[in-house]
Parts: sequence; C-alpha cells; structure tokens
Amino acid sequence: MPRSWPAVARPRRHAARRGFARRTVAWLLLGVLAVPGCGGEDDVVPAPDCSGSNMIVFASDRNGRSQIFLFDLPLAEYRLLNGLDDGASPDGNPSITRNVGTGDVRYIAFESTRGSSGSDVFVYDRCAAAIAPVSGLNSAGDETDPAFSGDGLKLAFARDTLGDRRLRLYDGQNDRYIPLPGLDAPVGFDDWAPAPNQTASLVAFVSNRDGNDDVLVYDASGDTLLDLPNLSSPEEDTDPWLTPDGHWLAFASSRAGGEGLLDLYLYDLQTLTFVSLDPDVNSPETDRSPTLSPDSNVLTFVSDRAPTLGGLDLWLDLRSSPGDVVRPSASGSTGADQSPCLVWP
Repeated sequence: MPRSWPAVARPRRHAARRGFARRTVAWLLLGVLAVPGCGGEDDVVPAPDCSGSNMIVFASDRNGRSQIFLFDLPLAEYRLLNGLDDGASPDGNPSITRNVGTGDVRYIAFESTRGSSGSDVFVYDRCAAAIAPVSGLNSAGDETDPAFSGDGLKLAFARDTLGDRRLRLYDGQNDRYIPLPGLDAPVGFDDWAPAPNQTASLVAFVSNRDGNDDVLVYDASGDTLLDLPNLSSPEEDTDPWLTPDGHWLAFASSRAGGEGLLDLYLYDLQTLTFVSLDPDVNSPETDRSPTLSPDSNVLTFVSDRAPTLGGLDLWLDLRSSPGDVVRPSASGSTGADQSPCLVWP
C-alpha cells in the first residue's frame, strides 16, 4: 500500500458528523430519502473527494458490466469515483476503509480483471481520484474478495494457490504479509470471503473444507479456528460480516427454518447465541450480503424481494426501530446490485 495509507487510522473528532449520523437516522425514518426525480447513478455531487459518512459502496451490472458505485444515503446521490473505472473491465466485491469514530472513507479495495494475471485486487484512493500504487499485493494467481480491517490498516483477500483458494492478510502500513498459521484448508478445498474485525485479530470467512459452504472464524491470537458448532449447518452458509469489535457476526444461509432461498442471521460471538432480526428483514426471496454498522444497529443487505427494480437491490434496516426495512431511494437499478459495504459512524 502507499505510505499515505496509514493516515486513515489517525483519530479525529467530528462532533458535527456524529450529530449528522443521528439526523440521518431520523431522515430515513421520515422517508426524506424518497426524493422525487432522483435518477440513480446520474445524480452526483459536484466533485470527487474523500469526505462523507453514511454511505454504501457496492458493485452493480446496471450498465452492462459490473462496476463500483458509492451511494450517499443522506444526499440520496452517487459520489463520483473518477479514475476508478477503466471503461472495459468488470469490477466487483468492494470494501471501504471505515475507521470507527473518524468518518474517514478514503480507500476502496476491489477485484478486477484489468491486470495481467486474471483477477487482481486494486485499491482506489478517493482523495487522489486514482488507483493507488500497491507493490507485492497481486500474484500470477487470482486475487479476489478484498476486505479491509476495521482500522483500515490491513487488507484480507483470497488467492488461488495451485487451484485452491487461500486467505491472505496484507499489512498496508508496513508493506508485508501477515502469516496466518493453522488457517489453510486441506488440499482440494477452498477458503474465501474474509471479513476481519478492527485489527484482523479475528477473521470470519467461508470454507468448503467440511463438504459444504460454512462460515468459520479464525482467531489470530491463538492461531486456531474458534469452536462454534451451532454456527454451521448442512446447507449453504455464506457472506460473513464482523463488526469491528468482533462482537457480532452477520451472514446469509439457506439452512432449514428460513423464509426464503437465502436468509440473514445475526450471531453473538460473546454469548455464542443467535439474535433475532426484525421480522421484515428476511423474505421469501433471496436476502444476502449483510453489512453492519459498528454498533450493529444498522443493517444493509441485498434482496430481490418485491418491489424490486430488477435483480438484487439494496435494502436497509434500522434495528433500533423494528419494522423499518427500506430500499434507499435512488439507490436501485434494473441490474443486480451486489456486495454492499456500509460506512456508518
């Protein structure tokens, strides 16, 4: 990573932004985001910058190929990402630096085939409106599923190593890889979709090492997998997300007892129990790719439930106000919107 990358971790106090976040919740509840005439990706703020909070970065094929979009919830507008799209390559699985308490949303990591070796991981700098120079991050294999740690200093991703996907953790502050002993699946099986906590001392991920897709949690302090027997199921468990404090784990699953094809679940890693979600969160259709605010009170995900605009759309649930599951106005499209990552102070 560029040497400026650690700057995202410097603490700053933004009392105005904290108040702004509280007001945003009220705006959502009052439906102020339902702004007439908002036309999706054509609505943008005047110029690119690296400011903002209460935003969702996601991938969408609304323009015929997968691209990265950054949606500003309070403004109900898209932020410009000049210099990110190369005009030809599909980009997906974005992650954004989301320091707790700072409001810094400078870097976006994503996967793309624009490189010379299949799929690679790239980092976009919103302040410079350009792809950041990163040495040693990519290899001759495929790199996918990038995810920043909560402090923005580490980047986890999956690498195809001799036909098997393995998790890697890159320290952007010191330009080095961090060993993950005891993590790799046996030969012939895959690990992917990492989700680190604040410092990447915990990493949730998906693995098929037991014959089907399961969500597992790696404890870097003990170089071991946590014993969470009631977390896995005989069905598909996927799309994990950890809050920065490592308390809450959200994921999607097709396990028995759900409402639809894939449903969302919230697991308390302190009490080792499942926590009930609002009744309207899950639907008879596909609900997946959850992402949480640091306090777990705001949940975003994608769903093809009615009234969909076409394919998967973004949805938002304020868990402190049960029943308020909404599609942010102007965020939807006739394409498939996928892999959201929430910035919420």
